Order: sequence, then C-alpha cells, then structure tokens
Amino acid sequence: MATPRMNHTATPLEDGRVLFVGGEDVASREPVASVEIFDPATGAFAAGPDLPAPRANHRAVRLPDGRVLVMGGGRSAPIGVGSGLDVTDSALLFDPARGGWEVTGSLRDGRSHFGAARLPSGRVLVAGGASGSHAHGSECTGVADCGPLGDTLASVEIYDPERGAFVPAPPLAEARMVFALESLSDGRVIAVGGVDDLRRGRASSEIFDERSGRWTPGPALLGEGRLFVAAAVLGSGELLVGGGKIPDVRIVADAQVLTPGGGARRAAALSVSRTASVFVGLPSGRVLSVGGFTCEPTCAPVAAAEIFDAATDGWRAVDGLRTARAGHSVTWLPDGRLLVCGGFGDDGTLASCEVSVSAASAAPAAD
Repeated sequence: MATPRMNHTATPLEDGRVLFVGGEDVASREPVASVEIFDPATGAFAAGPDLPAPRANHRAVRLPDGRVLVMGGGRSAPIGVGSGLDVTDSALLFDPARGGWEVTGSLRDGRSHFGAARLPSGRVLVAGGASGSHAHGSECTGVADCGPLGDTLASVEIYDPERGAFVPAPPLAEARMVFALESLSDGRVIAVGGVDDLRRGRASSEIFDERSGRWTPGPALLGEGRLFVAAAVLGSGELLVGGGKIPDVRIVADAQVLTPGGGARRAAALSVSRTASVFVGLPSGRVLSVGGFTCEPTCAPVAAAEIFDAATDGWRAVDGLRTARAGHSVTWLPDGRLLVCGGFGDDGTLASCEVSVSAASAAPAAD
C-alpha cells in the first residue's frame, strides 16, 4: 500500500478487487483519508478517491448491489479502545462502477469501535460502539495512559439500502465496544465479548434475529469477560471465540466454542496468548487465526498463524506471517488466497501486505 494504516477496512468488491479505506497511525492515532484498491489480477494497488474526511475504527459492508457502505469511526485511546473523540455519524457509499463516493443517510448515533453485519435481507445491522468521552480516573489501574475513554453504546440501528437511511432497532441488553459481531450460518447475528464504560469486560453474548427483529440472550463465555476477542463460525454452525484480553491487562490464549441456543465449552488454547487477532472461517469448516499482539514473554506483535479443527479439538501451526502484525485486515481473494495488509508491527504502522496460500484450498462460499 502507499499509505501505512491500521484499524482500516478492506472490503472485497464484486469484480474481485479489494477496497481499502481509512485507518490510523499507531503512534499518533491520527486517522487517514487515503483510499486504495488492490487488483489481484495485477498484484498492484491503485489510488482510489480519498474520503471527504479522515476516519478510522469505522465499518464497511458490501451491499447486494455491489456498492460499499462505509459508516462511523473515531479515534482510539492509547490502549486501543474507543476514546470517544472525533466520532462521526456520517455514512458514505462507494460505487465501483463510478469509482466515487456519494453521501447517504447518517447514523442515528455517531459511533466508533462498533460492530456491523449484513443481514439476509441485504440490510445492515449496526450495534454498540463508543460515542462521547469521559476521563478515565482510576479505571485503568496499572496502565500509564489509557484515556480519555469513550462512552459505550447499547443502541442498534439498521441501514436500509432502498431508503438510504438508518432506522432504529431494539438495543443490546449490555452496552459494549471492541466486541465481535458475526453472522451465523442461519442468518442470525451474534455479539460477544467487549467492554463497557468502566472497563468491565463482557462475557455475555446476544443474538439478533432479523425475522423477529429481536435480540435474545446467547451463551456466555466461561470465565471472565474480555475485549478484542476474535470469532468465526465453524462448519458445525457453532462459533469459535478466542484470545482477547481481560481489562487491566491480561492477554489470554483461551478458546471456546459457543453453541447458539446452547452453552459454551472450552476448546484447545491457542499456541500463544494473543489479542486483536483475526479469525477466518475456512471452506473446510475449520478456522484460521492470523497475527495479533502478545505479552508472552515480552509485548510484541505476533507472526504466528494456526488452524483450529473441531474434529480433533486442536490447533495446527501453518506458515506464519513474514511480518508480525496486529490491527491488520485479512481478506479473501477470488482464487482462495488470503490478503493480509497493514496493522502495526515492531517498527510502527505498516504499509506492507502479504498473501497466504497455506490456509485455503478453495475459495470461500459466495455471498
């Protein structure tokens, strides 16, 4: 990439290219407005139309008509959670056919560090996050500088592409930011983990069903609540949740399998504790873990990659990243390879990308 970036979005376009939007610098936490498009046919990046204003910690979702919805964003606190500063409610649509941006309806609540997922109808669910800020006081014991911290949201809204507007939806039972929001194989969406205003980790999960328009309690994580968890759906339809950190501050290697409509059980732990890893569901039904950040034995980004197989309840190491990184993106390419880009490494924010061929023997299922 031309621009180093972390906490950006990387969205596959219908023609196989990948749209990279925004992001921030790990040292200054300054957001960027740069947009780049990767073409797997040439293996090269091209400059895209810059954002009207810089943004990071936003979300991007491809709509059924091929356009990409980019919404929200705001600055991170030094510890990575939402600071509540420079939070935006603006939403934009990128049209690959025109190669440009257009304004669409604003979020009802400006937010950063939230979750978003496309629903079976093609609408987009937006939940939680941070908006507004407060001084952390004694909330970050043992951390030199963690604030200000964002006020955590429970509010939920849904983007309707036909109306070009966000409409209100029932809120989460527990406000949370920096959590996992994943689409289940039956079309429902699960929110798990995260943290609240007072830096209390969330162990709970909640499941949204578009047919009923309601949230229901899901299985809770065993043990303490945690933020920056990674999650992906297994071939069984269950959710694998792993890593993350317990507030103030213990990074974990723990992995668990959540059964929607059932409970949670412990799975084999990751080979190294890691937070801000990326989990990717593979066509085989297994799950790949890529990168992250560890403090085992010293604090540093992670290069390791490993695959979880529910049949053996074990992880198997695969070729790791050439550059250890966290806060990165992992995106499927049309030929079944995975494109890993950006994040931060030992020397700061990264512009580098690499392609993984060890994890995928076939392309993912189409949307």
